[in-house]
Amino acid sequence: MKLLAIECLGDGVSVAVSTKPGKVYQRKVKAKRQDEKLVSTLDGALKAARTRLDGIDAIVVASGPGRFTSARIGVTFANTLAWSLGKPIAAVTLFDAFAERLSAEGIADGDYALAFPAVREEWYVQDFRWTNGVCSARGDPRWVESARGVRTPARPIEARDLLPVAARRMAEGTPPFAEAVPLYLKPASYLKK
Repeated sequence: MKLLAIECLGDGVSVAVSTKPGKVYQRKVKAKRQDEKLVSTLDGALKAARTRLDGIDAIVVASGPGRFTSARIGVTFANTLAWSLGKPIAAVTLFDAFAERLSAEGIADGDYALAFPAVREEWYVQDFRWTNGVCSARGDPRWVESARGVRTPARPIEARDLLPVAARRMAEGTPPFAEAVPLYLKPASYLKK
């Protein structure tokens, strides 16, 4: 199954294409204005994979958490691609991608708080439990003003990190979505300090 993954929640854009298990082609660029780089980055990833958009079986997008505008840009772009191509779409959170990476690395059983920095020492956090190598979320992701004892990724989550989550879900029979929705964690009433 050929999957196309899009991530633009941080300071850039990454697009990855998996053409078969274990074979991933990714292109990434730093960009403050992700909307200006999405199409060219997508084109580069497709050329590297020697495939075309009509050869993609499903779209995968990082849904959050991240900057409000970045999340909207990535999810809207992915939804538009999926709709125009008539392909299914799967939304994957950065938490799920990070947890999948840790599972692949053989994390010890136990409870862990996975976290991503927001702004001004604020954090996005979600709790997970690993039992006999199997990971499960414990509660919903949340925004907190401070966090201690959390585990953060040693390297940023990129489009390629979304692919194993989507592939596992599809293999388990989890249906893709008709539409991806951004994951917003800060409350609407949030005021900058």
